[in-house]
Amino acid sequence: MNNKVIKKNQLHSVLEQCKPVFVAVFIFSFVVNIFTLLSSMYSLQVLDRVLGSRNLDTLFFLTLIMFCIYISLGLIQIARSFTLIKLGEWLDKKLSPELFAISIQNAAIKQTIGASQNLRDFQTVKGFLTSSGINTVFDAPWTIIFIAVLFYIHPWMGWLSIVGAVIIFSCALINAFAINKNLHLSNDYNIKSMSQSDIATRNAEVIEAMGMMKDVTANWHHANQAALDCQSIASYRNGIISMSSRYMIRNLISMIVTALGAYLCITQPLNFTCGGMILSSIIVGRALAPFDNAIEMWKQMTTSLKAYRRLEVAFNDESQRNASMALPSPDGIVSVENIYFAPVSSSQKNLAPGATPNYTLKGVNFDLQGGDILAIIGPSAAGKSTLAKLIVGVWKANQGVVRLDGADVYSWNRDDFGKHVGYLPQDVELFSGTIKDNIARLRENADSDDIVNAAKLAGAHDMILRLPNGYETDIGISGSNLSGGQRQRVGLARAFFGNPKLVVLDEPNANLDEIGEQALVNALKTAKERKITTIIVSHRPSILSSVNKILIMQEGAVAAFGDREEIMARFAKPTTDIKENK
Repeated sequence: MNNKVIKKNQLHSVLEQCKPVFVAVFIFSFVVNIFTLLSSMYSLQVLDRVLGSRNLDTLFFLTLIMFCIYISLGLIQIARSFTLIKLGEWLDKKLSPELFAISIQNAAIKQTIGASQNLRDFQTVKGFLTSSGINTVFDAPWTIIFIAVLFYIHPWMGWLSIVGAVIIFSCALINAFAINKNLHLSNDYNIKSMSQSDIATRNAEVIEAMGMMKDVTANWHHANQAALDCQSIASYRNGIISMSSRYMIRNLISMIVTALGAYLCITQPLNFTCGGMILSSIIVGRALAPFDNAIEMWKQMTTSLKAYRRLEVAFNDESQRNASMALPSPDGIVSVENIYFAPVSSSQKNLAPGATPNYTLKGVNFDLQGGDILAIIGPSAAGKSTLAKLIVGVWKANQGVVRLDGADVYSWNRDDFGKHVGYLPQDVELFSGTIKDNIARLRENADSDDIVNAAKLAGAHDMILRLPNGYETDIGISGSNLSGGQRQRVGLARAFFGNPKLVVLDEPNANLDEIGEQALVNALKTAKERKITTIIVSHRPSILSSVNKILIMQEGAVAAFGDREEIMARFAKPTTDIKENK
């Protein structure tokens, strides 16, 4: 079985491994219910045996037995609780890291919701599986035993419990019908509002600078209010039905049990005693408890089921990477072979038969040798940044393939691939931590010389030394303590960390001043000397002096490709008004 299949079924596989634990919890539930049944017998024995015989020895031993049963019951409940706690810890260790990685990978290809929502969904499902919710599920089958005992006490009590169960179960079905739609809508709106909150946080500077707070808040409030409205409707309906069931139906049934018991005690004193009346009242309540709990827990069960289905999507929609073994260090030979690419979206997934996708890239072909420096230029929306993502294997082409030294970059083992490749995206994002951590790609125990060498190659070493704590400077959340140019140069150093053989830079000079741009030019010269194949997406013509290959993109296709001198000769006036492709 390959790694792809294992990953796609990991959620089911892990839950399959939980079966022995659930069997143990089921056994605990069996013992708990048996002890509960035995404890209810205590009242029957005291009323019918002790009071009738006035035998204190019988009372003493019955009480001693019940004392042992209650102690044992408490220990079993603790064991059941601890078992579920350990199960929750185990589930976290087995699934959380993998789910986080899959969420990030799927978010990169624009297929699924973000990691934070997937992790919240996991906590919801785990909470149900390791809390009283699962105990209610396991306690439910023992209702049959309690009803059988009621039939043994007296058939009328058994039939009364069945009628009560049917009524309460009908309330549960009505509750499900009344709240399910609104709960689903509330969940969907809540996810949307949380997503808008995350986006607004990332764009806080834009919101403050352009006075967008009122409109952004209104936009978020619309989704949040919709979630609250749906949640309120579901809560009101659930409250009416659950409270009606608990305080009307259950009390009425309890009253009827007492009245029926009293009637049987009077009319059938030989077949039904006062102890039987008390025992019936206790067991009827215990037999109907799972049905009553189902109404109370329906919201939790519905939410957990919805979260579980989203988790299945997260695992099953994982990008189709055929994870392979680690490969030898490449020489940086890049081959882009007849690439066609259309973004992942519902419109692309649900195309009519025979319809052609709206391709962003169309038939892109070119080859680079180790050490080549390529500039990709072209107007906005020409597909430059899309091509960069395909070259580093973030996205998968609909047709064609990108190869590094003959190997498909998308199928290449990501951990191994990252050792040979550097990437600077158009929007530079840094991680919370120090300058050193970010340049080293968060690698623990990274060699200090490698970090400094990468910074020097990117022309960032002197800039870093001027910071308050040098390489140990805390950059703040997402690099908030650095300027745009400083973040760009730290990102550039990160791209060159670890002696990569292929480096792809998307608008590396967008935020650089004259000194920073000169440092970039020097970095490109050093990369050429070290035979590092470098691909630069840029709209600034000044960078063309540092490259030996030029690729011009127009409307997703290659308009021209070749040596710099050849391309510049063909286009006597170099394109100076080319804008970046966002």
